[in-house]
Amino acid sequence: MDFQKLSFTIAVLCIALLAQIAAGAEPLYHTCTTYKNFTANRDYDRNLNILLNDLYYNTPASGYKYISVSGKKSKNDSVYGSALCRGDISKADCQICVFEAAKVIRQICPYHIAANIWYDYCSLEYSNFNDFGYPLSTGYFIRSEFRVSSPLSSLAQIQKFLYGLSDEASASKNLFAKGIIEIEGHLLLYVYGLVQCPLDLTPANCSTCIKGRIDDLSDLFDGKGAQFVSATCNVRYEFYPFFKP
Repeated sequence: MDFQKLSFTIAVLCIALLAQIAAGAEPLYHTCTTYKNFTANRDYDRNLNILLNDLYYNTPASGYKYISVSGKKSKNDSVYGSALCRGDISKADCQICVFEAAKVIRQICPYHIAANIWYDYCSLEYSNFNDFGYPLSTGYFIRSEFRVSSPLSSLAQIQKFLYGLSDEASASKNLFAKGIIEIEGHLLLYVYGLVQCPLDLTPANCSTCIKGRIDDLSDLFDGKGAQFVSATCNVRYEFYPFFKP
């Protein structure tokens, strides 16, 4: 292998590695619709490719983008989609994550007319129906592996902390908030929290979604960190640092 080919190979491997890192390596969760498929190389397929490409280029500017591509011959060929990047990551990491999500969703949900995928850094969904946003759309609960020693005594503090983040996020222009608290009565025990909504949600609906998910997470609390991911809102708390400074 000559130097030029070797350099190209190394560059491709580096891009692939960066995509893995920025996307969070593996998807947290995904869903593929089971009610209908589309045909390859037809209008819906072409419109979906246009939509995913637009999400890749346009999401990083604000961290969120909703796009629709209208069918020229039939409304049935219209595609609607959105991508959301975590509010603490860079535009570069956002773009890499959306690229990875768009690529992988086509691989794991081939020819499915609607699908969702969530990574640590971003999420992406598309559908033939314009049914995004509020009320609550499909979501998924994920438990952490790290457990604290006295879970019940810290639950009330964690819930109050996350409620405060919800108020902060719904009052901010980017509908995002993160923070850290030290749990009283536990030496050097810290909780890290993050909440977020897509930018087309109203502050009131954002707050309602986040607080509802906080209540759900509290019901499932067993001393471990946890998160809820959806197209409507994301809530996460851990007992270790997981977000950017």
